[in-house]
Amino acid sequence: MSQPIAPDPQLEELLREATGFHVAGLLEQAEAGYRQVLDRRPEHAVATHRLGVLALQLGRLEPARDLFGRAVALDPGAWRSHCSLGQALAALGRVPEARASFLRAAELNPSCLEAWLGAGETCRALGLGQEALAAFTRAAALDPGHAEARNSLGVALQDLGRAAEAVQAFRAALQLQDDYPTAHNNLGNALLQDRQPGPAAAQLRRTAARWPEFADAWYNLGNAEFAECRFQEAADAFRRALALAPEHLPAHNNLGNVLQPERGGPGRLPGGPAHRSPVRGRVQQRQRRRPHPGPHG
Repeated sequence: MSQPIAPDPQLEELLREATGFHVAGLLEQAEAGYRQVLDRRPEHAVATHRLGVLALQLGRLEPARDLFGRAVALDPGAWRSHCSLGQALAALGRVPEARASFLRAAELNPSCLEAWLGAGETCRALGLGQEALAAFTRAAALDPGHAEARNSLGVALQDLGRAAEAVQAFRAALQLQDDYPTAHNNLGNALLQDRQPGPAAAQLRRTAARWPEFADAWYNLGNAEFAECRFQEAADAFRRALALAPEHLPAHNNLGNVLQPERGGPGRLPGGPAHRSPVRGRVQQRQRRRPHPGPHG
């Protein structure tokens, strides 16, 4: 039977110093400090985890994945490491594995908001609509003031065709955070899905006017204008979307249908609403918020 590792005050002081550098944004010094700790004690799970956080911040996705994988091997009960491993795997496009890591983190710590959000996003990416809804519901219940959780809940409801409930979720997100272009865009989409094209068009006009560089807002405005039989306005909106995002294939398709009505006919466009964010994009958004190395647990 292995003996517990005796505490090493010098090593812990090195770790505290490296973490201080990390929190201050001095990443080179932080990395050097974490590596000093690991040179002296390679099985140090906390230093391994924090070096993984630093790698994730720097966009070193494969090293981050490897470090978090080692951290959970060293300490299988470390829910933060499981959650961070999920983020790295999601950013690498390994969505089923990411989902498993997020769910394990949520199992170990049911109060971990990030784990439930990650689980919901990966479930959506895998087409598991009911599971995504359950995860986002847990996230929103954990923090009723979290605008992103309310927005994600709305998207999950909309995926399941529950447009009226989605409208309420997006409005709740916007009450919490009005400066939230994605939620404004999603509200317009949900209103359109709920067969309210007039309010949808008004909502999307406001969104496009407030964030004129937001290509999806212009694209969705085009859909709403088309539903209202305002074909010139729809064409103009699709053109604005394409000027901002020339690769936006649904906008190309829908513009073609506006210009050649016999291909679609009033009120029928093949391209659906743009409101989904890839899992990788969501992880990258969180990375830009600079993850805190935090305690290990």
